[in-house]
This record gives sequence, C-alpha cells and structure tokens, in this order.
Amino acid sequence: MAVSFLWEQYIIKSSSRSSKGESTFFTFFFHRLDDDEEAALAGATTEDLMTLAEIVGTNPQEFIMEAYADPLKYYEPEPPNTTNPAEAIDRVCKNDRELKDLNLNNISTIDEKMFCELFEGLRTNETVVRLSAANCGVNDFSVATLSLAVEKNTTLKSLNLESNRVSENFFL
Repeated sequence: MAVSFLWEQYIIKSSSRSSKGESTFFTFFFHRLDDDEEAALAGATTEDLMTLAEIVGTNPQEFIMEAYADPLKYYEPEPPNTTNPAEAIDRVCKNDRELKDLNLNNISTIDEKMFCELFEGLRTNETVVRLSAANCGVNDFSVATLSLAVEKNTTLKSLNLESNRVSENFFL
C-alpha cells in the first residue's frame, strides 16, 4: 500500500527588514495519513481534492499535483572516489596507454599545483579520452593551464568540470 502525505503550508513573515525588503519564509508540515484517510482519498475526484485544498488554504493546482505525485525514490549515495590523484597525474604525464578515462570527481585533496601538473601533462598526452573533475575545487588559474593544453591535445573528447570554482568571466 502506498503511503500518502497531506501537507500544509504556513507563511511566516519576519519582522526584520533588509535593503531588499521584508523576508518571507515558507514552512511545510507533512502529515502521514492513516489507513482510513488514505482509503478515503484514494477514491477522491479532482473536485474533491480542490475542495480539500481550499479547506487547508493552499493553491488547488499545487495540491492536486502533490496528491497525484509519484512517491520519492531513494538512491544510495555514490561510494567515495578511490582514485589516487598523484598516481593519476603521473600516469597522464607518462602517457600511460591503459589510461583512457580519468575520474577525479569529488576528490577535495587535489590542490591548484596538482591540477596545473595534470593539465600540463594533458598537453602531450595521447591516451586520455575522458576527464572528469567535478566538485574538486578547480579554479580559474588551473583552467588557464588547461586551456593551453586543450589547444595542443587532439585526443581528449570529453571534459567535465561542473561544480567547481571557475568564474563565469573566465569563459567570456
């Protein structure tokens, strides 16, 4: 049996004012429905749900979307990335023929100097096809080194640098 939730929304206006005006905060309360409530709502029509939305004081369209929404799915978190950055950089610089796909995602211990060494190694590397360094703290200076390497590298086909500290002005 599916577990349904009925939600209520309360708007609380703060008394403090900033240069942007009064702040508004939304607080959502979720109530688990009992079996008899669930059974009663299972046969509810759209009109019934709109009436119920008015009773609880919420937008009927949003309420109906919530009532018919699929339950949330739980996904296990990704295991930690076990790639050794120093070894990976060494393999890139030595043009290791076995290294085609390098995933450094979510490794926070890679500093700017290491990224510059890696990107400099990519300049002459002929084997790495995919490089992913998402959420690693890559910055503008490191990416400047990478841009020089990409001009020379003809092998790299896929590059992922999402969720890093690269400013938007760098790409202008």
